[in-house]
Amino acid sequence: MMKKVGIYVFTDMVKQRLTKKREGYFDGQNYIGLRYIVSQINKKKYNITYVSKDTINTVDFVLVSLTSYYDILNLINELYGKKRTCKIIAGGAGLSNVDILRDIVDVAVVGRGENIINQILDGQTEVPGVWYRDTNYNFKSKIAIRKLEDYISIDDPILGQYHEQSIGCKRKCYFCEYSWKNKYKTKTDIYHSGVADRETMFEEVDWTAYKNKDLVTAVDGVNEKTRKIINKPILNQTIINKINEIYEQPKDYLSLKLYCLLGYPFESDFHPEELLDTIMSCCRKHKNRLNIVIVSPHFMPMPFTPMECEPVNPINFREKIKRYDFTKYQKGNIKVYWPWSLASSPINALEATILHRGTKDDAPMIKKILCSSRYQRLNTQRKIDVLYKAFGGLLGRVDSVADYIERVHPTDGAKKKYQKAVLAE
Repeated sequence: MMKKVGIYVFTDMVKQRLTKKREGYFDGQNYIGLRYIVSQINKKKYNITYVSKDTINTVDFVLVSLTSYYDILNLINELYGKKRTCKIIAGGAGLSNVDILRDIVDVAVVGRGENIINQILDGQTEVPGVWYRDTNYNFKSKIAIRKLEDYISIDDPILGQYHEQSIGCKRKCYFCEYSWKNKYKTKTDIYHSGVADRETMFEEVDWTAYKNKDLVTAVDGVNEKTRKIINKPILNQTIINKINEIYEQPKDYLSLKLYCLLGYPFESDFHPEELLDTIMSCCRKHKNRLNIVIVSPHFMPMPFTPMECEPVNPINFREKIKRYDFTKYQKGNIKVYWPWSLASSPINALEATILHRGTKDDAPMIKKILCSSRYQRLNTQRKIDVLYKAFGGLLGRVDSVADYIERVHPTDGAKKKYQKAVLAE
């Protein structure tokens, strides 16, 4: 008799991306890894369907893709404490903390998941780098982060053709989990950013690639000092040189989405003048125009990085952006926009850090507070107060994060360099 495999779809979400729903998925791009894994399932042995929290016990196995902390929170909300007869298998880019899910999932894959799904479904319990609740509940042996075996190549009816070109990043910014969780490998010696492949390193921005959609890159620091501390030493002169390349382009209009993290532990106020003045120094009386939109997520101390043990900065830089007068930076042929609506408050960083650092013992309180409608209705400052009162021990500087997982890249040396750089400045 064929067994049933259910692809899990969240239906009672406390956090959602507000993206277009596609064939049972809430964002087709974010689930491309799962779609690839599903394509590898032996269809002669397993029937595949969709399930939700109300129907999980109609199948033998449930596959859950955790693409960010949103999904982890939603999973706790929907399945914590729920009686079930199925076996839950979880993986995805957002799965970094197995501990918090120990009472929910039966199998967890940290890192790459290609080429192992049939082994797991067939009942093998010694697949390298896979955590099994039945045999390793208390982490008697460490979990390895699974490394790249095959680049994803898929011809999907929803997403179209996608051929993965690289994984990881050679820059190794101290805050970036993607850089430190994966070894950098590429087919072409160039960084590729995924399905859209419009994002690149700042130095590699190619203005000729502009096709009426923003090019995307990042500086992730408002000044040279910040960028040096976080191991992204982009000089002001490098920014000037890159922007001045617009004057060599045949197109007379270009646009750039520029990511710049705020809220590092050592930042106490919003002083964007060095970055803005550097950009505006490139203005000329010229037909070529450039619009730059700056997007500012709030720093999160991500697992596996040299900054994983750092505290969350509770300052609300979103409000500081809202009050800042950018008028003088929106004149001339180069205009810079820093919309407060495209910046993050500390809330996402605080919630994510709780989920990255919490244990199974924190799951009941997380469900009680973070998943409650009462908490959701609070304003930003009240949420901050509640989170520090309930989970303050997880939000300051800590000694270790997910130490039951073997690191792909040891971080001790980089942590010392980061701390030395902070002290030096």
